[in-house]
Amino acid sequence: MSDYIVRATAADASIRAFAITSRELVETARKDHNTSPIMTAALGRLLSGAAMMGVMLKGEKDLLTLQIQCSGPAEGIVESALDKVKMIEDMGYDNLVISIKSSDVMMCVKAHELIASKTEHPLHVGITEAGTLISGNIKSSIGLGLILSKGIGDTIRVSLTGDPIEEIKSAKLILRTLGLRKGGIEVVSCPTCGRTQINLIQLANQVETMVAEFPLDIKVAVMGCVVNGPGEAKEADLGVAGGIGEGLIIKHGKVFKKVPEEELLPALRYELEHWSETNVETI
Repeated sequence: MSDYIVRATAADASIRAFAITSRELVETARKDHNTSPIMTAALGRLLSGAAMMGVMLKGEKDLLTLQIQCSGPAEGIVESALDKVKMIEDMGYDNLVISIKSSDVMMCVKAHELIASKTEHPLHVGITEAGTLISGNIKSSIGLGLILSKGIGDTIRVSLTGDPIEEIKSAKLILRTLGLRKGGIEVVSCPTCGRTQINLIQLANQVETMVAEFPLDIKVAVMGCVVNGPGEAKEADLGVAGGIGEGLIIKHGKVFKKVPEEELLPALRYELEHWSETNVETI
């Protein structure tokens, strides 16, 4: 497999010449491989009338991913992307995935709305360079939430400065929250307040870690007190509520049993291991 890389800095008047260079690279890639190559094109930032552009072509399978990363008007990034799509289509490639990315959330949303109305090619969506775990998740959730909720997008990437595993977790949660993915336990938990009678923060984190082991499509609630806990957990399939030295196991909004505080997590695990939609009991 060969990689072809070219980088150029060009004012608007020079973009045409850059496109010709890109075309030559595509043709070179075509000749060097017996099968049509995957070509990953990264066409960089449009900044104040000038462009820093790069193209990378990889020979592999009959698929082309065209990636545009840009800061500037949404119309500009869409026009640039569609211009390159046409250039590639004119060379005989039509198995395309388009990715237009920006770290500007609202501009990225607008760009996806525009391009979705102008092409039938699948779109790979994401907020690029979103940031660290907290800021990156907030920006990705807002951006991807707005884009995906409009029915736009075929594949996604959550871009975080951190462990890639966190990107996968966030992507799954975004899709599940939007109702676009099924499977996996959803954990809901209340905020701390004056009625909290247990180490709620620790308990919620422990529950979230534990439920990842179970391939169940249910909702689990973690509540900080036994006063409001059962009522607030009524929308969940299963829940726990902490008390002073004890806790409650809740099923479908009804108290199922009371256990000592130190047995709360093991009791929840047991219920998950033996989960059934029937057998709801009350004390």
